[in-house]
Amino acid sequence: MDGKSRARIESILYEYPFIPGKIKKLNTEKDELIKSLITVNDGLKAAAANGMPRGSDTSDPTYKAIIEIERFVDEIARRAKEITERLRVLNNKRRWVQNAMDELTTPEQRAIELFYYENLKRYSVAKQMNYHPNHVCRIRDDALEKMLQNATECLFCYDIVSM
Repeated sequence: MDGKSRARIESILYEYPFIPGKIKKLNTEKDELIKSLITVNDGLKAAAANGMPRGSDTSDPTYKAIIEIERFVDEIARRAKEITERLRVLNNKRRWVQNAMDELTTPEQRAIELFYYENLKRYSVAKQMNYHPNHVCRIRDDALEKMLQNATECLFCYDIVSM
């Protein structure tokens, strides 16, 4: 395994415990954008329903308001697209880690959890697993190699192997 691939996988493993929180935050942000659009839509309905005559030039306050609303809606659409893409990447990472972990042996799973999710050093991992520190490093390295193999065979893992 080359250093870049290993670093990428390790980065994802360190990030993994925080992915559910990030997904929750992005979904909340997405819900807020939807509420903003509903508010804008209600405002447009009220403006259309007031029965006042409208001009068609740039000095018309209604026209100016509509231009501002269009800009706001465009910004919301851009942000929603960005959030959707970030959610897709996070969900792919989460799914990849779950699938890759399923392919590991129990000691390999435990080593990955201790090294990356709990961020322990090799002596602490060795103590918890009752192995020599060098042995837990070999277990971890074997697990990372299997995980890299899983990433290269995975259909939805473009984000994992390409970054």
